[in-house]
Amino acid sequence: MSCFDSGSINNVKYASISQTSSGDLVDLVTSRKIRVVGLVLAASATLTVAFQSGGSTALTGAMTMIAGVPQVWPTSDGGYFQTIIGEKLNLVQTGAGTVAGCVAYQEV
Repeated sequence: MSCFDSGSINNVKYASISQTSSGDLVDLVTSRKIRVVGLVLAASATLTVAFQSGGSTALTGAMTMIAGVPQVWPTSDGGYFQTIIGEKLNLVQTGAGTVAGCVAYQEV
């Protein structure tokens, strides 16, 4: 499934996002990093989200989501951030509501 056009970036994979509390977005891949190269994200209520590597290492700070206002990060050749080798990518959600969208990533 492709949630948006990845342009000229090779080997892009996609994961759907639909959660009401913190959760894993992409399972760990042994000896690989998960590099986020694009994102579409929306929330049903005002809340905050943050990305983590392995469930404990912050990859971003807390970002406020406004209900019904999507965040769109167009695909980026260099990516936005990546996990530590062999760790999963997860999204920490603070506040009540549904967060939904799609993440585009590479295993590097």
